[in-house]
Amino acid sequence: MRIFVLPIAEIRWQREHCGLGLRSLAEPALRHLRAVAAHREHVGDGIMRNSSDERGSKLVTGSTYWRNYVLEADLRFLGISGDVGLISRSGDEETGVDAYNGYYVGLRSFDNSLVIGRADYGWSEARPVPAPSPLRPLKWFHLKIVNLNCTIAASAQDILTGQTSYVAIEESQCVPSGRIGLRSLATGGEWRNVSARPATQADAESILRHVHKIEQPLYPRTEAEYNGITSFLATPQLNESSTNPDAMTIESLRAADNSQARQVDVRGVVTLLRPELFVQDVTGGVAVQMQEHSQPILNLGDEVEVQGVVGPRRRDQTSVVTIKDATMQLLWDRSPISPLAINALQGTTADVAGMLVEMQGEVSAEREEAGKLVIDLESGTQAFRAIVDKPAGGLHVPMLAPHSLVRVRGISVTDERYTKRLTPFVLLLRSTDDIDQIAGAPWWSARHLLQETIVALLILILLQAYHGHMQQQRRAAITGERERMAHELHDTLAQTFAGLAFQLHGIRNRLRLRERAPFDMVDQQLDATSDFVRRTHQEASFSIDMLRSQSPEVGDLATALERSAGELTPPGVATVRIVGESTGYAMPLRTTDALFHIGREALVNAARHAGAQKIDITITFERKRLSLEIADNGSGFLRDPVCQRFGLKGMERRAAAIHATFQLETKLGEGTKIRVVAPVPHRGRLFGIGRRATRSGA
Repeated sequence: MRIFVLPIAEIRWQREHCGLGLRSLAEPALRHLRAVAAHREHVGDGIMRNSSDERGSKLVTGSTYWRNYVLEADLRFLGISGDVGLISRSGDEETGVDAYNGYYVGLRSFDNSLVIGRADYGWSEARPVPAPSPLRPLKWFHLKIVNLNCTIAASAQDILTGQTSYVAIEESQCVPSGRIGLRSLATGGEWRNVSARPATQADAESILRHVHKIEQPLYPRTEAEYNGITSFLATPQLNESSTNPDAMTIESLRAADNSQARQVDVRGVVTLLRPELFVQDVTGGVAVQMQEHSQPILNLGDEVEVQGVVGPRRRDQTSVVTIKDATMQLLWDRSPISPLAINALQGTTADVAGMLVEMQGEVSAEREEAGKLVIDLESGTQAFRAIVDKPAGGLHVPMLAPHSLVRVRGISVTDERYTKRLTPFVLLLRSTDDIDQIAGAPWWSARHLLQETIVALLILILLQAYHGHMQQQRRAAITGERERMAHELHDTLAQTFAGLAFQLHGIRNRLRLRERAPFDMVDQQLDATSDFVRRTHQEASFSIDMLRSQSPEVGDLATALERSAGELTPPGVATVRIVGESTGYAMPLRTTDALFHIGREALVNAARHAGAQKIDITITFERKRLSLEIADNGSGFLRDPVCQRFGLKGMERRAAAIHATFQLETKLGEGTKIRVVAPVPHRGRLFGIGRRATRSGA
C-alpha cells in the first residue's frame, strides 16, 4: 500500500469565488500528479499507470480546501480482478487502502459493478449498480464524479459502446472538501485525460435524473472484511453483449464439445513456466503452447490474456486442455496465487487438471531422471508422482528418506509423458521450494527393523564370544592354579614326608639293634624328627593359607602387604617398612593378586628362614609398569639353578602368569633383594594410593 501527496499550496476558496479559478488551480495539481506518477510509476502517451503488485495503492494531489468540483478520467484494468477508480474530497491520508477521509467511486470486476462509498479509515459502501458492460482488462471506461455540497454523483461509460451506469449518495454529515486522487485495489490500472473543474447544479442534475434512488453508504465494512469476501482471482462475467464473445473461462473450454479446432481467448494467471507454460483462472488450468518467438518475458503470478487454437478433443477426456499456436499479452504483474489444497483422490479427477494444487504424501522412492528429480509418493491407497527440475549450479537437492511425510505443491497433469502409465496423475513442481518435509521416516519401518535385528544379533554374538572367552580364561586359571598346588604340595608335603620316613626308619633300626643303643642318640633323633614335623606343619599351613581368597582390593596392594607383615612377622623379630607411591591407574585383580602372593612369600622367607632384622618393601608406579621390590638384611643363600627352592619357583611362575619380569639378588651374609616389574594396562580409572606405612617389631 502506497500513498503519495503533492505539496500543493493551501488555497482557501471563498463562497463568492467558488466558481472562479478552479481549472487554473487544478491544472498545476494535475501536472504535479502526472510528474509524481512519472517518477513513482509510469507515464507514457499521456497515460498514468500503476503496475504495483501490492494489494492497493493511491495517489492524491490538490488542496484540502477544494469543495465543489467535477473530477473526470478515462481508466482501465490491467489485471483480471480488483477495482480501479477515483478519489474525491480526500483528507488525513495515511498508509492503507482506506486510510483517508473522503469518497471513492470506481469499477469493480469481481461483481462487475460501479461502486461508490466513503472511506473513513474503513469503508462504508452504498448499494452497487451494474457496470455499463463487462469489465475486461485493457478496456477503457470514462468515469465522472460530481461533488456538490453533500451530494456525490457519478457515472461510468463504456467508451466503445456508449453504455452508461449512474450512482449517487448523499450524507447529512458529509466531507465538505478535500483533494483528488487515483486508486486501485488488487490490480494494476491506467488513467488518462484526468481533469477537474468547478461543479454546477446542471452537472449534478445530468447524473441525478438517471438515478432511481439516492443512497447512503450504509454498509460499513473493515478492510479485512472487505478483502475476505472478495475473490481477487475472479473471472469477469461474460455475456452476449461482450465485445469479445470468444472469451471464455477455462472450465467452459474443458466442458465444450471441441470436435473441431476453434479459436479461443482466455485470461488467467501464470502458474508454471517449465517444463510447460500453464495459465489458471478460478475455474481451472490450461497448458499453453506459444508461437515461435512470441512468448513475452513472464514471471509466476503474471496476469495474461491468451489467444490460440484448441484442437479436436473428446468431451469425456480428462487430460489438461492445451491451447496451441498461442499469442499472449501481459496484462500486469502480481504475486503468485496460492495452491488449492486437495487430497490424492481428488487429484485423479478432471476438476483439478492443470491447476496449482497442494497435497500430502508418503515418500516411496526418490531418483534422478534426465536432469529431473522424480519423487514417488503414496497417500492412502493412491500413488502419484512429483517431478521438478534439478537445481542448477550445484544447489542443494533435498534428500527424502523413504516413508517420510512431505507436502508438495505443483500443477496436476495426467499426460502420459509424465505418468508413464504408472500413476493416474503427476504434480509438476515449480522448484524444490515446493517440497516441505512434514515428518521424517518412522523408526519402525521394515528396513529399520531389519537393521535393528542385525545389530542385536551381532551384539548377542559378541556377548556370547566374550562369555566363552571368559569361561576359557577361567578354566585356564583353574588349571594353572591346580598345577601350582600340585607343584607346591609335591615340593613341600611329599619331600617332607619322605624326610620324615627316613628319620623314623633310622630310629627303628637303632631300636632293633641287639646291642642297646645310647638313649641320648635316640632322643636327639626324636627331637630332630619333632622339629621336622613342626616345620612341615607350618609349611603346609602356609600353603593352605595361600589358597584362601585373601586377594587385596584393586589398587590396595600396600595395605594388603602391611596386614600380611603383621601376621607373618612376630613382634620384636623384624622391622618391616612399606613405601607405596601413587599408581595412577586401577590395577587388575589378577596383577595385584600375583604381586601380593610374591611379596607375602618373600616376607616369610626373609623373616622365618633368613633371620632378617629389617625388611623394606617398595611399590613404585612408572609410566607403563608397576614394580614391587622386597629387600632384607638376612643371611642370604647360594642360588643353585639345579636345586632351586620351591618358593622361588612359585614366585617365578606367578610373575610369568602376569607377564612380569622377576629379578633375584642374594649373597651369603648380605641379604636378599627381589624385584618384580608388571606391565600396566592402558585402560583403568585414575586413583591415588600415595601412602607410607612403617611397622616395627615391638
